[in-house]
Amino acid sequence: TANDTTVVEGPDGFLLVRLVDKAWTEIDVKGTGPSFEPGGDRIVYGRDAAVYIYDFEDAAEHALGDGMWPRYLDDGRVLAYKDGSDGPGLYSITPGSGGWSYYGDPDPGAIGAPRWRLAPDGPRLLVDTGAGGSTLQAWSGPEETDWRFDSELDCGY
Repeated sequence: TANDTTVVEGPDGFLLVRLVDKAWTEIDVKGTGPSFEPGGDRIVYGRDAAVYIYDFEDAAEHALGDGMWPRYLDDGRVLAYKDGSDGPGLYSITPGSGGWSYYGDPDPGAIGAPRWRLAPDGPRLLVDTGAGGSTLQAWSGPEETDWRFDSELDCGY
């Protein structure tokens, strides 16, 4: 499960690493930024500007559509940055539902960066803007897709 296992990018595919004994298993799937489903039965990841899910039960990869930097939310929805009908921003989808919903966009310039992380409960986002070294911005939201800038930490180097 996701509680005792982590998934990382390996040279030839993802590696599932058991945290207890550090034993690992390679999955013949390549991509970036893997994120476990809350139940641990699947991972979501990006590859070639598209979002995919790998299901451990059927050992198969399933495409969810265009998008980048996907993450699972605690409620099982997938969140990804994409250019949808409401413009570029964060969109969510319940796998199997077939449709993406606009989730809001804290800052189009910032969220387009590859380094951002969503808190597991969804309403907080940490973005590395890359402005003058590294600026971490914390955003809170969304309320009706309206995000609020909370704080900024300059981590210049």
